[in-house]
Amino acid sequence: MRLRIASAVVLAPIALAAVYAGGWSTVALVAVAGVLAANEWDRLSGGPGLPGTVAIMHAVIVLVASVLAGLGLYAASIGAMVVGIVAVAGYAAARGRTPVWSGFGILYLILPTIALIWMRGAQTGVEMLIWLLVIVWATDIAGILAGKAFGGPKLWPRISPNKTWSGALAGVVAAAIVGAITAALREKATLGIMIPLSVALSVVSQFGDLAESAVKRYYGVKDTGTLIPGHGGILDRIDGLLLALPAAAAIALLNKGSALIWP
Repeated sequence: MRLRIASAVVLAPIALAAVYAGGWSTVALVAVAGVLAANEWDRLSGGPGLPGTVAIMHAVIVLVASVLAGLGLYAASIGAMVVGIVAVAGYAAARGRTPVWSGFGILYLILPTIALIWMRGAQTGVEMLIWLLVIVWATDIAGILAGKAFGGPKLWPRISPNKTWSGALAGVVAAAIVGAITAALREKATLGIMIPLSVALSVVSQFGDLAESAVKRYYGVKDTGTLIPGHGGILDRIDGLLLALPAAAAIALLNKGSALIWP
């Protein structure tokens, strides 16, 4: 727990600073995180990681998609992602590896990358991303603390033996509190909208955590890496965010560019 707290104290300000600065600072953050995550995903799915060919292809596609999104060329960025899925899956199949997992890694990492960069460029980009980051972090922290304090029935023991229903519910409550605080700070926001949205993104975040745990169980891996003390790999740290980002972006798309919805 002390290692997890120490890592969070170091990493959270870096993430918040890059989001606040915007522009190429945000692009650089997601591109570096994407390359590190691509290395871990390749190792997780049966490859050697960098400098293996599939991992290199994956990292290059992450970088290209990030730069294109940073230039505002979102259609081209999505196109690069699609081409990358086909190319990586095809190469993996030719090398006797499972093409589905290799190709899926492109979608899994690049879609949230594009979502984050696009949301940061919106008028309420800083507020949206800080709100989302705090929801994901609060869900994670509350879940760990409640799970250790209260224990109880396991949420999905076959997939994630350490997660409990008490932790999951605590994460939802923490997200609801974040939504209430957001509504209080935003002049036109309402509790009736921000709390349900925050809770929904908390649930999506927890599902992202479970989904990555399922992949790790499939491959018989405990952690995706050792990069972050107390957490494991970078994928272990951002698994919830990888699903929450596209979900928040979808909400924003339906609301003229902002996930912070009010009448």
